[in-house]
Amino acid sequence: MKSSPSKHKRRDMHIDVLRAMAILWMIVMHINPSFPQYAWANFIWNIGQWVVPAFILCSIAVDKENVQSFKGYVSYLIKRLKRLLVPYYLWLISYLLLAVVLGGKVLTFPYVWKNILLVGGSNYNWLIFLFVIVTVAVPVLRFIAHKSEVWSVLFYFVAASVSVIFVQNRSYFNANYRWWMIIPWWGITLAVILLLQWWKKKRYTNIAALFITSLSVYWYWYLHFLRNGASTHTFPHKYPPDIYFFNFGIWSVIVAFVLTYFLASRLNPSGYISRFLTFTSKFSYTIFFVHILVLYVVGLQFNGKNTSYLAYSALIFIPTYAITWIMPRAKVLVASTAQQIITRLS
Repeated sequence: MKSSPSKHKRRDMHIDVLRAMAILWMIVMHINPSFPQYAWANFIWNIGQWVVPAFILCSIAVDKENVQSFKGYVSYLIKRLKRLLVPYYLWLISYLLLAVVLGGKVLTFPYVWKNILLVGGSNYNWLIFLFVIVTVAVPVLRFIAHKSEVWSVLFYFVAASVSVIFVQNRSYFNANYRWWMIIPWWGITLAVILLLQWWKKKRYTNIAALFITSLSVYWYWYLHFLRNGASTHTFPHKYPPDIYFFNFGIWSVIVAFVLTYFLASRLNPSGYISRFLTFTSKFSYTIFFVHILVLYVVGLQFNGKNTSYLAYSALIFIPTYAITWIMPRAKVLVASTAQQIITRLS
C-alpha cells in the first residue's frame, strides 16, 4: 500500500502559534549576537535553544501522511525532501551572489560543494541537514512509537547515552558535529513524537514523567558543569547535542508546547494577532531563508555598531516580512503574465 495522505483540514492554531513563536524567537536570537553588551540578549540566546525541537515538533504535527510500505516510504522521502531542498538551493544561489557582489567573497570549489552537500560552508545550512536526517527517520520513529512504548523508551535511552559521550572532548566532536549529532537528534525527535501521541490520547501523566525526567537530568548536569567551572549556557553544548542540551531540548519544548496551547486557546481566530501568527507560521520556512539574507546585507552596513537594538531589529524584521509578503504575490503575477503571453502567441 502506498503512503496515504489524510484529507485537508483547517489549520491548527496551536501549532501555528508554536511555530510562529519559534521563528520569531530565532530571528531575535540571530540579531542578539550583534549586541553582546546586553546581558538580556545573551539570556534570550541561551534559553532560546528550544526553537529547533519546536520546529521538528511542528513539522511532525502537520505531517499526516501514513507510510505503510517501502514504496510509500520512498514516495514520502521524495516529496518531503523536495520541499526541503528546492527552497534551500534557491536561497543558496541568492546567498552566494550577495556574498560575491556585496561582501566581496571569493568562492572556492570546496566551499560551494560543501554548501551543496549540506556538510559545511554556511553556518546556517546545518538546520537543513538536520531536517533531512529527521525526515529520513520520522516514519521509522513513528512506527516504533505507535507499536511499542518499550522500544521507544529503549531507543530514547540509547540516544541519551550517546549524547553523554559528547560531554568530553567537545572540540573533537564539534569538528564533524553534523554526523555525530544524528543519534541525539533522532532521540529528541522520538521524544516529540511521543509528546504529540500522548497529548492526543490525553496521557498527561506520561508527559509529566518525560518532563520531570528530562528536567532532572538537565539540572544534574547543570550543577555538574557549575561545580567544575564549565559553561552552563546551552549553545556550547549544541554541536553536537550532549546530554545537557539533549534534555534541555526536551523539557523546554514541552513547556513551549503547553504554553502556546493556552495562548492559542485565548486568541481570537479572526483577530490581528492570530492572523499575523498564522501568516508567520504558514511562511516560516520562507521567513527563515529571507531573514538570513537580510541579516547578511544589513550586517555588512551596521552589524549593531552604528545603530540601536530596536533600530537594528526593525531593519531585519520589516524587510524580512515585506519580502515574504511580496514573494507569493510576485509568483502569481509572473505566472499570470506568462500565461497571458503564451495565450497571445498561440
